[in-house]
Amino acid sequence: MHEPVAPTTSCDSPVESAAHNDIVNAPDLATAAEHLGVNGIPVSPCVPGGKRPLTAHGFQDASAEREVIDFWWRRHPGANIGVPTGAAGGVDVVDVDVHNTVSGYPAFEHARRAGFVEGWAWLVRTPSGGLHAYFLHTGEREQRSWQVPGKHIDFRGDGGYIIIPPSRVTG
Repeated sequence: MHEPVAPTTSCDSPVESAAHNDIVNAPDLATAAEHLGVNGIPVSPCVPGGKRPLTAHGFQDASAEREVIDFWWRRHPGANIGVPTGAAGGVDVVDVDVHNTVSGYPAFEHARRAGFVEGWAWLVRTPSGGLHAYFLHTGEREQRSWQVPGKHIDFRGDGGYIIIPPSRVTG
């Protein structure tokens, strides 16, 4: 399970408001997805235990409409929750990966020292020991998703999506 590291304390945006609905401790994934939708955060179902979208157009099908969310999670009750990043979902995310003997933490620390990862809204520890640093999307300019080859760190902005708590990714 994803472990929140430092939750926000204000509710100035829909994303922050949803965090205060305690999606991490929701009784099931359907309830967590519903909490997000109620707060205007679009979601889409992904393979249980995985990251692959279950809809025809993936994260581009994401919806905050209760009827759509209910339909998807009745059909796939164990589906993980995908949230589009960038303008569509209201957040940009720096994803620090940790797998076996490789870690994105040195690259994250380098970016932090350079002032590139300041102002995060909250941090979430991932099951592998990695990190998602969430930033509220400002809309000032498009921030496309990218990754740094060999550094085990990537950015999820416009054109990307993330799997969020309480989803579980296995394998």
